[in-house]
Amino acid sequence: MNIKMTMLFCLTISILNASNTASEKAYSYIEKYKEIAVLEMKKSGIPASIKLAQGMIESSWGESNLAKEANNHFGIKCGGNWQGPTYFKVDDDFDTDGKNIESCFRVYKDASESYVSHTDFLTDPNKKGRYGFLFNYSSTDYTSWAYGLKTAGYATDPNYPKKLIQAIEKFNLSAFDQELSIAARENSQILSKNEVTKQSTKEDKALVYNKILKKYDLAFVYANGKDNLIDIAKSVNIPVRNLLAINETITLPQETVPMNTIIYLEKKHREYEGEEEAHLVKSGETIEDISQTYGMRAATLRSINKMKRNEQVNEGDIIYLKPGNKARSVMPGKVEPKKSSKKKKEKEKSEYLFEF
Repeated sequence: MNIKMTMLFCLTISILNASNTASEKAYSYIEKYKEIAVLEMKKSGIPASIKLAQGMIESSWGESNLAKEANNHFGIKCGGNWQGPTYFKVDDDFDTDGKNIESCFRVYKDASESYVSHTDFLTDPNKKGRYGFLFNYSSTDYTSWAYGLKTAGYATDPNYPKKLIQAIEKFNLSAFDQELSIAARENSQILSKNEVTKQSTKEDKALVYNKILKKYDLAFVYANGKDNLIDIAKSVNIPVRNLLAINETITLPQETVPMNTIIYLEKKHREYEGEEEAHLVKSGETIEDISQTYGMRAATLRSINKMKRNEQVNEGDIIYLKPGNKARSVMPGKVEPKKSSKKKKEKEKSEYLFEF
């Protein structure tokens, strides 16, 4: 009995030591590559948490032979266009006879180049049909990214999404995904002190396209009537795919955006922040137009008004803006929304935050 207890105790200590060693390796890896992961996220929209988790898993904390000998942390194979040095090892490729053969992997000069290549790999226009849908997800939605990578065929392991999510949550990697919003918020707080200017007329609005404004506590710009969403995305340094996901009224990024159209730069609210209770649908309005007007998500409006996923509104419909009301209804005449207080109106007025 004593011998068994001693053996069990030793086994437990061994497991704990192994666990501690693994955690130490993970934290060391995170510390080493967190900056390049965040930098690439800001450039592409790929969550830093996903990039770090993939790097950790694919490279065994940077200790796999592929990582040590080829500086390849993401298991990226050569492909048809790779012109650089190569590294061969048996992986998951088979010949015509079903025999497992060596696969060709890319070799990088250092691990940072591997991180950049991972971004280039996922954003490659030739792979848009395979990976393009991932960029409809927010850079803070690591769960969707994890399962999306598996759906796209990045890895063959059926448990790949769970492994990514487990690593992200165990080591709190999602904290790095907040870098974009934190940096933007801090920047706006610093600059707004000296650059706040008030705006009222439509004519003036057209002149401030290159200034970021605030409405319902959401950053936005007015389109100048000359640029398309791709141009605007370049001006504000936000991936066009992110702006498309946020601004649901725009479906074709290459088309010119009408003058004075509000282009939100961050996700709209799940709940309406203003005082109005309802909106009377005007001729030609869509649920996406209403979503843009009140800075709240179209999906939320549909949910509040008990609408189906792709259902649209009709002229004269009453669309409620807050939960707890009846489903949408048709009412002749006008909706008389609550009048905003002077203080509330002042808060909702657009303010310059910073120039490009």
